[in-house]
Amino acid sequence: MTGNGKAAPSGGRPVRPVPWALVLGAAAALGVLFTRLLDAAGIPWFACPFHDLTGFPCPTCGGMRALAALGAADFSAALRWNPMVALTAAGLLLAAVASLIRRAIRRRPLPLPSSPRLRRALFLLFAAAWIVNWAYLIAVLH
Repeated sequence: MTGNGKAAPSGGRPVRPVPWALVLGAAAALGVLFTRLLDAAGIPWFACPFHDLTGFPCPTCGGMRALAALGAADFSAALRWNPMVALTAAGLLLAAVASLIRRAIRRRPLPLPSSPRLRRALFLLFAAAWIVNWAYLIAVLH
């Protein structure tokens, strides 16, 4: 056993938790970079199959444009294109920066909610936010 209660692998080194904030923040940053590269190369945006089939925007419609607007530091445009994608990406980027700072000053990572009740409540809150976001997209983009 290690000092944090986790068993050491066969090599004897303690198991370190995956820095999820860094992983998700890097994914958000790659999404922003990808959309900037598409714009710079003049490559057209991808078509949305859901929109093509139904005529309605999908829950992530405008997401790539929101990421591109974030990459250009145009936060109001990002929020107009897709508020949930813009806020999620910005939050993940901020969490990644906070995680890097905590690692740099040798602080423990922020814990994830461990209570099943709290996790369920957060999931329901996030699901409700996506439904409200989708209603917004249907009202604005349709």
